[in-house]
Amino acid sequence: RVDGDIVFPKPVTLLRTSCPGRPKKIIDLEFLADALSNSRQIKLRELADILGVHRNTLRLYMKRHGVQRKYSELTNADLDVLISDFKKRRPDSGIRYIIGYLRRHGIRVQHHRVVHSLRRVDRL
Repeated sequence: RVDGDIVFPKPVTLLRTSCPGRPKKIIDLEFLADALSNSRQIKLRELADILGVHRNTLRLYMKRHGVQRKYSELTNADLDVLISDFKKRRPDSGIRYIIGYLRRHGIRVQHHRVVHSLRRVDRL
């Protein structure tokens, strides 16, 4: 849909077949990959609601087409450097602030890795 200078993408198209039942929903893979990138903080349930599909349909579509949510490939040393830089600026901040800081910068790592890194950095 086009509204003036604004273009609204149509990420889901319905494929109507001659078979009985509901039409097949086809999700735009480029839109899906962009929506699930590390820089975005959208949950699968929220994305499914936005697209108008059930969350299980979304998961199945992702599995069939090889679209995955991936953690950032970051070594422990690099993670330690990022966390120590953050702790220098905000020494009283806890783990939730650190995880928010990392996510804001497009870095997605497991919670336990942040906990272990924080323990290593705080020991210094």
